[in-house]
Amino acid sequence: SKAPHSARSMISIAFQFSSSGLTWTGTVGAPDEPYNDPVNQLAGEFVNLNGTTCYINTQGGLSCVGDNSNYQFGNGTTAPSSKAVQVLPSPVEKIIAAPAGSGLCAIANADLYCWGEAFKLALTGDVYKRPSKIAADVIDAAFGFGGLFFFSQGAIWQGQISNTSPGGNWLTLFASQVTKLLPLKLQNQICYISQNETYCTRNVIQNMRPTIEVVKLPFANFERFW
Repeated sequence: SKAPHSARSMISIAFQFSSSGLTWTGTVGAPDEPYNDPVNQLAGEFVNLNGTTCYINTQGGLSCVGDNSNYQFGNGTTAPSSKAVQVLPSPVEKIIAAPAGSGLCAIANADLYCWGEAFKLALTGDVYKRPSKIAADVIDAAFGFGGLFFFSQGAIWQGQISNTSPGGNWLTLFASQVTKLLPLKLQNQICYISQNETYCTRNVIQNMRPTIEVVKLPFANFERFW
């Protein structure tokens, strides 16, 4: 079990967003702010999404503030807010932002949830307006070229985003016998370890169309990238 978040670890960040011709600015977790509600207290990881700030609050839940035009708040509406809105309760272990701030994913109690304009229901094409459970027993996740990748039960799964067509297969098996996912925040690539070998994806053009190619690196069990 993880230790509860402490107010001592709290940091402050500024946010700014525009709505209805007005520009809103504010600060989350400012030292001089009255802390009456833990939802407003930033304790750890945070992401900025083109006018939306989402963060893990001091209760261990996920809060968002700012723009909500892509359903970032996960409350079924697109109404913005200059006050923090709790999206998921504790415990939230990780926040993953979709490209261009068009959606969010979070790992909460080892379950992977996604929501926002980037994600569409496979059968109807409707947007995930609220957090939807994608998978269980998820250890890590990252966005790369081609969509969302997550590590669960010794395999990496790929979830197509944005261009998901109604009736299509949203999730596909990308790699098996995987021991670790290594997100590489460079050109939307991901890397992983499988059978003591390190592999990375790269973007290539085949038959005039972009696609993903997997390359084995010349060293085994690589643990970290810069």
